[in-house]
Amino acid sequence: MEITIRNSQRLIRISRRRIERLARKALSCQIRKESSRRPGKKRAGVVSLPDPTSVEVSILFVSDRRMRRLNREYRGIDKTTDVLSFPQVEAAGGGQPEIRGPKEPEGAGGAGTFPLGDIVISLPRARRQAEEYGVPLYDEITRLLIHGLLHLFGYDHERGGYEAVRMRKREAELAEALCR
Repeated sequence: MEITIRNSQRLIRISRRRIERLARKALSCQIRKESSRRPGKKRAGVVSLPDPTSVEVSILFVSDRRMRRLNREYRGIDKTTDVLSFPQVEAAGGGQPEIRGPKEPEGAGGAGTFPLGDIVISLPRARRQAEEYGVPLYDEITRLLIHGLLHLFGYDHERGGYEAVRMRKREAELAEALCR
């Protein structure tokens, strides 16, 4: 499992080691959950991994300004947001995964790796939300990391209804698992 972390903004310092531990644990929990499904029981919209140990994820921390640009470029929304995900594979639907999305990060794509995707988090926005919710910054970063990770696995709350409920439920399960 390869996790690449970059902090491209200068306002807020973070511990890459702490973020990597959180990401590794969340990713491991999610992979176990998806791997525990009965063979042949595929859920629409959820990515199936060829080899869970070969998964590669990149996490990029950015400023509000950069996040606004990314949100405008990829979603057509001209304002900042807290987290964006860029899956590198199409979710289940038969056949081989299709690689898509932005370029892989530097150093990515080594032999035998499976690029799951990229998660981009606005640290200034995360800090404001942590203050607003009355939680520590790393708790808010964890929440955003889980949210972004689930998008990489094909969960999509924006479809509404059942999909939104399913994603929120899985977010709560992962958050609880990380607290153990």
